[in-house]
Amino acid sequence: MLPEQRRRDILALVKQHGAITVLELREQLNVTAATIRKDLADLEREGLLVRTHGGAISPGYGRGHDLPVRVRQTMLSSEKQMLGRTAARLVQPGDTVMLDNSSTISFLALHLEQVRDVTVVTNSWAAVEQLARYNVRVISSGGVLDRESMSFLGGETEETLARYHVDKAFLSTKGISMEYGLTDARLEQARIHRVMVKAAERIILVADHSKFDTICFAEVAPLARVSVVVTDNELPQPYRDFFADNHVQMLVGNENTISGERGYEDVM
Repeated sequence: MLPEQRRRDILALVKQHGAITVLELREQLNVTAATIRKDLADLEREGLLVRTHGGAISPGYGRGHDLPVRVRQTMLSSEKQMLGRTAARLVQPGDTVMLDNSSTISFLALHLEQVRDVTVVTNSWAAVEQLARYNVRVISSGGVLDRESMSFLGGETEETLARYHVDKAFLSTKGISMEYGLTDARLEQARIHRVMVKAAERIILVADHSKFDTICFAEVAPLARVSVVVTDNELPQPYRDFFADNHVQMLVGNENTISGERGYEDVM
């Protein structure tokens, strides 16, 4: 297959699915992953798609759509692992917590094995599967399984979550802005997040820099409602100033340490 035809096929597949992984493209086109990555780099330079850590998405896709979980797990995965590990250190023995179904929070669940006497309430099927291996009390929201996000959504899910009051809710919304606060691409997801915000004493937002200055379809909560933000070193300075002015604590995770602008001990 000529490179020009292959790239046209790649664009067609990306347009058809909105988001696709390198593995899926390799299987569809029967070429090496290295060839696919080179094609994606060339197409991105032409502004025809946006590369992710493990694939590509159509320009603008994700702002008004919820990306499939298989794609979200590949995007900025190293940063998400770092943030998940950092956020997990905020879970203390005896805590009751809610975890949303985001790919970032799924990495947090990987690091709860050593925390004693913890109760987790979640609508994430991935989190339930992971936590079932640990000595953690798990309460699944149930409801209608959404296969794209591998999570439970809908009225029954919202009703179940609304029955609980927890110490901390760990969220990662699709969009974050100072003017519009936390926003989601899907109304169903926004409704779940609103219930979690109402149910929790403290809201812990776990998000890499790519989520900031993004506004999605459905509003969730004002940014000042957040108690703690776990993020990376590339957070824009206006947000750092906003958090300081609104008494929102910020933790910056890296590979070896946690640095808290207001002191890590105060966040617990």
